[in-house]
Amino acid sequence: MAADGGLASREAGLRLSGAAGRRRLGAAPRR
Repeated sequence: MAADGGLASREAGLRLSGAAGRRRLGAAPRR
């Protein structure tokens, strides 16, 4: 189950990173 948790954490990080990047570009943040 460690892999599952790692994947979830990675997805959350990517989502936050993507949202921040999009906000920087000035595009509407995808929720």
